[in-house]
Amino acid sequence: METTCPRNRMPVQWRRIKTVSEHVVVGLAEENSYRTPVFDIGDTLYPTTRMQNRSFSEVVGDPVTFDPYNYRIYDPDDVAEFLAERGIPANPYDIVETYRQHQETFLDEEGVFDLLKRCNREFGTIGFISDNCVEGKQMMRSMLDRRGIEFEGLVVSEEVGVEKPRTEIFRAFLLERSEPPRNLAYIGNNASRDSGAEDVGMRFVWATMYDTFGSVWPGWRISKLDLNSLRRSLRL
Repeated sequence: METTCPRNRMPVQWRRIKTVSEHVVVGLAEENSYRTPVFDIGDTLYPTTRMQNRSFSEVVGDPVTFDPYNYRIYDPDDVAEFLAERGIPANPYDIVETYRQHQETFLDEEGVFDLLKRCNREFGTIGFISDNCVEGKQMMRSMLDRRGIEFEGLVVSEEVGVEKPRTEIFRAFLLERSEPPRNLAYIGNNASRDSGAEDVGMRFVWATMYDTFGSVWPGWRISKLDLNSLRRSLRL
């Protein structure tokens, strides 16, 4: 049956299109109501401290407490130096590979890679800032690339020459982004270091899932890495 439109009234079909357009506008507004997450890596996305000690112990055969502040577990030379200074006979390459396997398995099995993909869809393209070496960056990039996880900016301290909380490392990251810092939130576990993000205009969100190195933070925090926790802490 044909529908007629009274004079000076908008056609029914035109009004339906307008309604759809309004929904699109509302959808875009809702989509842009969150800050985009920028992640620390170790002890934020996975339990680095526990995993490092486990990797050493599995290869060495005895309990070992690794020193992540003075040595990088991604760097076989650093691991070799750590072993030599303590008189521990072990192949550093075996330790690095054992750690890499544990890291990748955890990120897969705990759904962290899937979460990062969903963050890209819901909050905008993610990024990473880490006190880390170039080898660690390459390992992380490789895992992300193999899973098709997009990111914009993966900055590590070895490349910049300073570690958090120095603002230079955060500013180096911002140079790789197109949005202003107020639209970004940095998520990290060590509040005494990672809160330096606030000095460049980013929001800092304290992640307490794993080792926080005795740090405290009175502001935003998450105790679980999932979309609901992120939505609450990333809202503009």
